Amino acid sequence: MGSDPGPVICRNDRSCWEPTRESTAMTRPKSLVGGALVDLYSRLHENSPAQDTPPTPSSDDIERTLKDTFKRLDRDIMHGSVDAVLSNSAGGADADALAPAHSGSSALLSFYDSHSRTLHVALTGDSRAVLGRRTRNKDGDVVYQVQVMTVEQDGDNLAEEYRLNARHPGEAVVYNGRVVGGGPTRSFGDALYKWDSVTRGQLQQASIGKPTPSDVLTPPYLTAEPEVTSTTVQPGDFLIMGTRAMWDRLTSEEAVGLVGMWLDKGVREQGGRRRVKPAVSPNDCLATPLAVGIRSESYRSEDRNVAMHLLRNSMSGDIGTQADTTKNGLTATVVFFAED
Repeated sequence: MGSDPGPVICRNDRSCWEPTRESTAMTRPKSLVGGALVDLYSRLHENSPAQDTPPTPSSDDIERTLKDTFKRLDRDIMHGSVDAVLSNSAGGADADALAPAHSGSSALLSFYDSHSRTLHVALTGDSRAVLGRRTRNKDGDVVYQVQVMTVEQDGDNLAEEYRLNARHPGEAVVYNGRVVGGGPTRSFGDALYKWDSVTRGQLQQASIGKPTPSDVLTPPYLTAEPEVTSTTVQPGDFLIMGTRAMWDRLTSEEAVGLVGMWLDKGVREQGGRRRVKPAVSPNDCLATPLAVGIRSESYRSEDRNVAMHLLRNSMSGDIGTQADTTKNGLTATVVFFAED
């Protein structure tokens, strides 16, 4: 996290809000909720004009804002293109205009309030965010604690399976880890699994779009509403945000250990062949922070960019070669929280 001042955001002649002073949003793949969060902070500032530092929104307020904005964006994606296509049907409807609605996308967003040192993470889909923290074990060895901030929302997530089964009794919504034949249980778009019968009937009558899958009986099956988690950040912590493709190759513990390797200047100078000794064995990595280290002698540190360092090691050094042909969608972002 840099100390340079960021842009001052002003909306609708309201009091200005400076993100670097109060909060910062980090997103994968892109910013979705900046305006809504600015409005939330601006309202608090307007209601407390005499205070040098306006009150911080509660975690509940931020969670509600994130959820409402994700869902509103998804409605725009699903129904905005439908409205455009149907209104233009007389002039020749373009079915390609429905492509954003037909496509599916995950979203992972992290929002950091530097005043309260609170990190909020919102996930829709199958990406993952992990917080790492440098510490020492009882022997004085450097270890890195792991706090998994999100759980992938897919057919392997029992909580998601129970939720879907409760909403669609008697249907095989989740089968062999697949959700009505697809992947995540939450996503943006994927409108074929969300559109109601009225919308589907309008498109069918206009002979536009793709046919509804035969196993879609009682939509919506998917939702864009995110799961939101919050935690207090300590100076020196770092956050790893990655797509499913990266987490298919690295465990949360390996990723945190790799960032720890990259942070150690001595390791980089020696070519990255050093282990970080784990402190405890993992039990429930979502409920309990873990202290873990790097387990593979093949890991190396040769990149100036820490995200590239993660991706290279996730593919065993095969970036730029023909050895791995499944790197599509392999993306990582690493955020460091200043120690001062």
